[in-house]
Amino acid sequence: MRYRKFSMGSRSTGIRKEYEAVSLPIWQELLAGVEMLYLRVSPVYWGYGVPQGDDSAAVVAPGFLLNDLYLTEFRAWLRRIGYRPYGSGIGINAECPNLLIKRHLMDTVEKALAETGRKVHVIGHSVGGVLARAVASQMPELVASVITLAAPFRGVSIHPMILRAVNLVRGQIQERNGEGVAAVLLQGRLYLPFSGIAGAETREIGAPDCGVHQERRNRRLESL
Repeated sequence: MRYRKFSMGSRSTGIRKEYEAVSLPIWQELLAGVEMLYLRVSPVYWGYGVPQGDDSAAVVAPGFLLNDLYLTEFRAWLRRIGYRPYGSGIGINAECPNLLIKRHLMDTVEKALAETGRKVHVIGHSVGGVLARAVASQMPELVASVITLAAPFRGVSIHPMILRAVNLVRGQIQERNGEGVAAVLLQGRLYLPFSGIAGAETREIGAPDCGVHQERRNRRLESL
């Protein structure tokens, strides 16, 4: 194991803890507009040289404090390369992940399957990647594959401003739902094609649960 010194939160030990505030160059986010311009001159953006999809559904989940709107362009690209994209339907991603899965994401996956007649690809950006893997572990009979983009599975280096927002939202979630709503990890195995940017693997994952009832899954299995 390699240890690395960080400028905030780990001066005394030199060991970074999970979800620790770290001084990161957040000013680079200002370059997003330039990156969008470069993106539009790429042949891949317009679907050239990309293997075409089979018109199967792709459900896309947004990142922390965001909603489906900012992924509109990404869904349009999925449509150009031959997939049928769906927004997650979760609204703003600022709720207990397990409640978002139970109340919204499961319904979206089931709707996509019903309308296309094929298993569904689930894609998640940032915290949306955690939702994607969790929903796939809870309903693997409906999911064809999982793709995550910059998802925080093994702890993150997080800017202090973002960490404050995380703690604020966590407190609001507990006020709305009670202390018991905190995620409880249920160990399960995800035997599905899984790609993470960057990386691809099939592994044991922890699927968060805030009351996703087993009887709902049993009813779904009986209907197949």
